[in-house]
Amino acid sequence: LKPQAFLRALVRGVLPLGEGIVLDPFAGSGSTLAAAEAIGYESLGTEKDSRYYEIATKAIPKLAAFKNGMIPAFKLSHCLCPLEDVPF
Repeated sequence: LKPQAFLRALVRGVLPLGEGIVLDPFAGSGSTLAAAEAIGYESLGTEKDSRYYEIATKAIPKLAAFKNGMIPAFKLSHCLCPLEDVPF
């Protein structure tokens, strides 16, 4: 897991107008997806390794909900799927 404060600042810097969808084709444990969710962006990620996919599905809601020690009231809108389920 990567530091959420850094990733949230990075997402804000890449999408400064508050619009867009964050795509993470190598989602890993979901840190980037969680950061995007925490600051109000939709996100989409894929992960090839089923172990990391399982970790991410548990970690994303917890990481995204953590904001200065408080749980914000917003709906998460991330999409994470195993890479083999993505039609190319």
